Amino acid sequence: ISGGTLVGLTLGGVLTSMIFRQFRERKDNRGLTIALLAFSAVLIVLSLITRPYWGLAKLGATPAWLFLCSAFTILAFLVIYWIADVKRKEHWFNIIKPAGTATLLCYLIPYFAYFTTRVLGVGLPEFMLTGGIGLLKSFLFALLCVLVTGGLIRGGVRLRL
Repeated sequence: ISGGTLVGLTLGGVLTSMIFRQFRERKDNRGLTIALLAFSAVLIVLSLITRPYWGLAKLGATPAWLFLCSAFTILAFLVIYWIADVKRKEHWFNIIKPAGTATLLCYLIPYFAYFTTRVLGVGLPEFMLTGGIGLLKSFLFALLCVLVTGGLIRGGVRLRL
């Protein structure tokens, strides 16, 4: 079952995109919202149903994890869509824009950071790596990677495939 998780994520994205395009062509934001909320609700229910059988684990790539993450991703997409496209507040996301415009560069930044800290032999204390503080540290580190990416872009660094 877990072998199909990546396929499930991909097909879920395709299905969400098809739903999005259908409603956008009709300029039906209300219908889009209802459809995606319903889709998310079904995925959450599927997560609850499958959790007792396979658990809820990213590393195990369980169906419950697939369904729950897909539901949360759709809900986040819906919120961002309403803020950026419907309410025209796309400038609110300028701080994270480098992550979308230079995705590969942004993806590689943490590897350089981890390599550098390992070579220098520096690290964070254990209490900063777990729990709420660990989550906050992870968020701030991700934001730092995006900001570094933005700085590199402004400095003329680009990666091309």
